[in-house]
Amino acid sequence: MSDNYDSRTASHYAAFRPPLHQLILSDAVADLPKFTLGLDIGCGIGHSSIALKSQCASVIGIEPSDAMLTLAIEQKPTDIRYIKGTGDAIPIESDTIDIVTFAGSLFYAKSDKLTHELKRVCRPNAIVVAYDFEVILEQTLLMLGVVLERPVCDYNHTINFSGCSGFSEIAVVAKEIKLHVTAEELAHILLSSTRRYGVLTGRFGENRLHEKLANKIKQESSSPHILVNTYYSTYRL
Repeated sequence: MSDNYDSRTASHYAAFRPPLHQLILSDAVADLPKFTLGLDIGCGIGHSSIALKSQCASVIGIEPSDAMLTLAIEQKPTDIRYIKGTGDAIPIESDTIDIVTFAGSLFYAKSDKLTHELKRVCRPNAIVVAYDFEVILEQTLLMLGVVLERPVCDYNHTINFSGCSGFSEIAVVAKEIKLHVTAEELAHILLSSTRRYGVLTGRFGENRLHEKLANKIKQESSSPHILVNTYYSTYRL
């Protein structure tokens, strides 16, 4: 589920992102050979497409937002092509795709039209991976003297294709991982959400906020880290 971003939080988002897409996806397809052509539906600004590229010779990223596509294209990755589109009308020829990924996008995309389109564009025995993650920052915020309640929403991190006709389930996995980061990296993560940014500004002031947070984290922890709830499910079509 995406946070809202403004010019301040976007700079921190761009400064450091933990390699969660790569970690989850590599685990999900660990025992499978490299693919020829991958499709990333709901690719956003391209992080998930870049992760998929490590498993494929080439990748197509599909995204309905012009703003997101502009940022993705500016990255100019090798062998990744970005196209405007949606999952219920995929602008790709039939029987061409070897693997499809949904990185936090299936909640918004799942429909009967989507499953029909996947069966159309995929080659026989293609792999479909739906994955998502949730970074847990409550303990870090408490360490900084901040309490931030989670907003109430109906977003489902675990949504998948289990039970859908034609999808042969390979695995459904949920697990927590621990990633060690530097104090500076953790401060960037904290400041990459407008909601957290506002609360932390109220606590520490906006002047040199990133530096203040990094110094405070160093004082409080000799081994900064984040906990992440990860989810993935894999299927064969």
